[in-house]
Amino acid sequence: MKTHFFILIILCLMVQFVFAQHLNQVIMDTTLHEEVLIDTCNRDGLAGKVFGVFYQQEYASYSPDATVLQQMNQPWDGYQITIVMGSWCGDSQEQVPRFFKILDQILFPESQVTLICVDRKKKTILADISGVELRLVPTFIIVKDNLEAGRIIETPSETLEKDLLTIVQTLKDD
Repeated sequence: MKTHFFILIILCLMVQFVFAQHLNQVIMDTTLHEEVLIDTCNRDGLAGKVFGVFYQQEYASYSPDATVLQQMNQPWDGYQITIVMGSWCGDSQEQVPRFFKILDQILFPESQVTLICVDRKKKTILADISGVELRLVPTFIIVKDNLEAGRIIETPSETLEKDLLTIVQTLKDD
């Protein structure tokens, strides 16, 4: 029994090591001839040298509408958000930090957010985005109970928080 437990622990550590090596990767984009984030990233990657200035500046300066945020005061069980962005993209540089600020203020669990970065050709190396139908970045995909509830593509129709509220309210009405 101890042997099985030990093997399980070793396998878990190996999986974490493999995924950690593929998190927040930076490559030289051959189209742009500059470094870009690629594949699965987290906030550490956003705060790094490739994207950090944009992330810190937009996050600090954005003030979401508190009235709208109060309307999203709810449990977030069953929700997942996938963000597909390009660290090279002006809209991603503006909208992604703002979106994270909103998520922080509505207490959306970071464990329920997946962040995938693409190169200028909107491709990844390891991350599978084949089912995303990606046209523009950033794309924010809101999923509830494994069903896509809505998307915010490139720039919001109104504001990020209002667009997110509209998607969440649509789910409540169903």
